[in-house]
Amino acid sequence: MSEQVTAFWPVQSGVFDYLFFVTNLNDYSSTISRSLEDNLEIFGSDLALKGKVIEAYSRAKWETFKEITDKESWPEKVKGRFEREQFPFMLVINKNFQEFNPNEHHWSIIWFSDFRDDPDSIPIIFSNLVRKIKQNINLFEYLSGLSRDAKTKDFSEYFEIKPGIFGVSVDVKAILLDIGKAIRDRIDK
Repeated sequence: MSEQVTAFWPVQSGVFDYLFFVTNLNDYSSTISRSLEDNLEIFGSDLALKGKVIEAYSRAKWETFKEITDKESWPEKVKGRFEREQFPFMLVINKNFQEFNPNEHHWSIIWFSDFRDDPDSIPIIFSNLVRKIKQNINLFEYLSGLSRDAKTKDFSEYFEIKPGIFGVSVDVKAILLDIGKAIRDRIDK
């Protein structure tokens, strides 16, 4: 399911396992924004009642961005990235937005700027997320698992992990590596 809103604060999780808040500060067209436009509704439809994709109406982009960035307790690297980011990103949570606290609740951020060189990978990421959710795999555990795997492979720059923090900032290249590994494993069998 997907919807456009004028504010994020009233969004409730209700029957949905996950809420996907897509934020885009600018109206300039890019291959990333076009890929998101082409795929967000499909992503929301594929999630069915397992998740809801929420994005702001054009006139509410700045206010909804501030709603996310003004939340207390973001890790310093995430705060810094919020200040520099020029491309859309997606915050994934499983709480009502107003109740959400990055220091107390699970969260993940997918930075779409990581797709600058390959915006055609966006639907692959969406498809992978839908598949994991439909397999009843906890998305936060899955993304955290990628983090642990990445750390053991010395790819720690893909993730922001801090003790006592419940969130993971994800470089989507790690997800693509995981998808590629799964495909290679199937071929090898």
